Amino acid sequence: EVARGREMTRRLRSATQALAEMDRVVRGTGSDAWEGKAAHAFYGLVESDLRPRVSEAYQSFDAATRALERWVEGLGGYQARARALEVEAEQARADLTAAQAAYDGIGDPPTGDIDPADRREYDDKKTRHEGAVERHQGALDSIVRRARALADEATASATTAAGALETAAKVAPDEPGLWDKISDV
Repeated sequence: EVARGREMTRRLRSATQALAEMDRVVRGTGSDAWEGKAAHAFYGLVESDLRPRVSEAYQSFDAATRALERWVEGLGGYQARARALEVEAEQARADLTAAQAAYDGIGDPPTGDIDPADRREYDDKKTRHEGAVERHQGALDSIVRRARALADEATASATTAAGALETAAKVAPDEPGLWDKISDV
């Protein structure tokens, strides 16, 4: 559902913005940068341990947010294209059914002593109807191929977004005491 995806993206973007702010603070950049001895002490403490992890988490979350945004924005398009293919396939199935019924309605070839022109007319009619069945089957097969390609495209996009989210989750700080270390500084 697109609305739920947008809400998830909004929340992830919010977390990413918080990490961006943390990254600026531990790097000493931005409008609230510290100065003086306390700043040097703080930056010295966070330089080797915290700063690289915050930076990595921010970059990972930023990449995950962008991947999720692309997927959510594409989701509406995938759904619209799938609905259009369903309508197209429905019509193609109806056309195929009608063509098959027309072909089946030709009946058996004339038997006995028949006029060659009548035989030719029957054969031509059968050939035309066989061709119609084949064309309509080909059209339906083409729609099915496009639907499979769309499913593959949507799956690849979802896999990319899921991979980025998984990477962000792995990078997210989860060790006990990390936030205590930050607050001790």
